[in-house]
Amino acid sequence: MTGSRARRLGTGAAALLAALLVASAARAQQPAAGSPPDAAAAEPPAPGAPQGPPLRLGLRAAPALAPTAPAMPGAAATPDARATQDVAGRLIARLPGGTPSPTLRALAARALAAADLPAATMPARVRALTALGLPDEALILARGAGPHADLGAGRRDAALLAGRIDEACAPPPEAASAVPELVLLCQVQAGRPEAAEVTLALLREQGADPAFLKLAEAATGGPSDPVDSLPGADPVRLVLLAAAKLPVPADAEAGADAGRLGAIARDTAAPPALRAARAERAARLGALHAEGLARTYRSLPPGPPPDDLPAGASDAARRAVAFQAATGASGPEIAELVAGALDSLDPVDLPGAVGEAWAGILPDPEPRHAPLAAAAARLRLARGEIDGAAPWLDLLGRHDPKAAARLWPLGMIAEATPLAGAEIGLSAWLDGASGTARGRRQAGALLALFEALGETVPEGAWAAVLDEGPGSAGGREAGTEAGIGIEMAPVPPAGLLHRLRAAALAGDRDGTALAALAVLGDAAPGRVPAAVLAPVIQAMRNAGAGTEARALAREAAAVLVGMED
Repeated sequence: MTGSRARRLGTGAAALLAALLVASAARAQQPAAGSPPDAAAAEPPAPGAPQGPPLRLGLRAAPALAPTAPAMPGAAATPDARATQDVAGRLIARLPGGTPSPTLRALAARALAAADLPAATMPARVRALTALGLPDEALILARGAGPHADLGAGRRDAALLAGRIDEACAPPPEAASAVPELVLLCQVQAGRPEAAEVTLALLREQGADPAFLKLAEAATGGPSDPVDSLPGADPVRLVLLAAAKLPVPADAEAGADAGRLGAIARDTAAPPALRAARAERAARLGALHAEGLARTYRSLPPGPPPDDLPAGASDAARRAVAFQAATGASGPEIAELVAGALDSLDPVDLPGAVGEAWAGILPDPEPRHAPLAAAAARLRLARGEIDGAAPWLDLLGRHDPKAAARLWPLGMIAEATPLAGAEIGLSAWLDGASGTARGRRQAGALLALFEALGETVPEGAWAAVLDEGPGSAGGREAGTEAGIGIEMAPVPPAGLLHRLRAAALAGDRDGTALAALAVLGDAAPGRVPAAVLAPVIQAMRNAGAGTEARALAREAAAVLVGMED
């Protein structure tokens, strides 16, 4: 954005959004929706090519930190092998069983596959990738470890959740030390009913779980009675349920990680409303792609219009009905259907597969679709689709200037437009955002994102959001941002924040990515206090992951801008 164009932003809300309607040179650097933010970085190097800087997050013996990093009192310059392995194992163990951030998921896939992590961490890395909903990547990593590597159940679980049952059963697990449940599954898959009956008899003698015995009997040709309860279902049980064509019990997903949620979401025998909810949850965590979610929506039995559904119908069920209806609708009808569905979505879902599925059925940005403009513009910006957002922003600016003004910070971050020269636009946005304590809190969090991205925020802007109103002290004590209208995740341990900072100062991109994921946990970027998210973004920039840092800020801004008055 040029300075002259930015100075015109104060002449009205439509002009306020002008900067978002013209792509800047930075647009070409924005990651494509649904792909890793830095596609080049996500691709493995060619044979013989430099492997990039080694991980230096205390995970291996490596040079000392960059000269600007202060020395840690009493710390050795080069950790010994035992300390290296211990730090790596502890950090990987802190990784969540799923993240709604497409940016962090792509970074984690690269970092966990890094060749220079200690070999002893291989089992934990395979398990972590599987838990993040990336069983295919976990299986590739396990294959690289060689057929004789001791990966425990990690290789088996990755193969089962990736749908490679043949690989999970190769070689056939007939040894006395093998898990009998896996032996039975492999015998069923190999079409060996007699052997499976022998294994089932052995399981009965051993007093196996009654729920599993019921499931095993159905899979071996016995009575196909539904299993009422199967808490904490592991991959073996999930595959046996599919083989027996039985629905996955509702309690199976309690505490399930993203990898298992992906398998549960493929259950076609569950009730329609439950299928919709499971598909959305798996898509949120990246365990189900956008096409899979759209296919689930379309495969559900047709229902009445969303407004005519029973009062107890879930939001997911209403969205599935709206998706079906919108596919064949046109004019104001489709605008109303899609706008209602997008407004009911958690904004956390907009950048990922859920948002991608809905972006695929957006109508053209015509005047008759003006009721959809706010939701469509926010969706496109949340996904970094500047060209797709521009006509919706133009339409929104003409029909609802106030709603258009609220999207200004998200557009600035998404388009990588500098704040310098945009003082009038910044002032106009703050005028509308700082009228309430909640608005000031949201605006303050967004200003923190700008600063984390290296922008200089004028002192006057900070002064406008300084008075956050009653309750702010309690929010700080609890590690949350009370009054912002959004439930925030707790502040992580100081040790993790130190590890993040150390990796960034060392220029360790992959180590910073792992530490960032451990710091944020399973929370979405927009659900983390600004005092935590800003250092994560700064650390990623310092480690050379500037594109991903901006993508993370964009994901957070999509939540923070809010559409409420």
